[in-house]
Amino acid sequence: MDEDLWKIGLGAPLDAGADLRSAHAAVARRSKESDMPADTRTDNLTAVVRYALETTRATIVCPFHEDVIIRVGDDAAESHAFERAKKIVRSDGTTWEGKALREEPGRQLSAASDGRCSKCDSSGLRV
Repeated sequence: MDEDLWKIGLGAPLDAGADLRSAHAAVARRSKESDMPADTRTDNLTAVVRYALETTRATIVCPFHEDVIIRVGDDAAESHAFERAKKIVRSDGTTWEGKALREEPGRQLSAASDGRCSKCDSSGLRV
């Protein structure tokens, strides 16, 4: 039955081995959890911490106001973001200084809006 559907373009034959191989290939392409997009500068601590906070879903960007960062309020995500940022190395192979790395997430989280976008609230937009 599955093979008949595949022949007419409505499905693909089941091949669990192919799915497993593609999953292994995806893991191999991603050498570390701390892989960052090419446009993120690893020598900029602010950018590194912002990347870590966003990718762990500790913060999000308002979908209507790109300049507003919203703190989600998930303590586990915030802790995970700190651990992720610790693993990101600078372009020269060194890691970030402990004090600076401990202070930057707190600075960014305190600057973020708590739970809601302040611009959306002031404009009356209900999200």
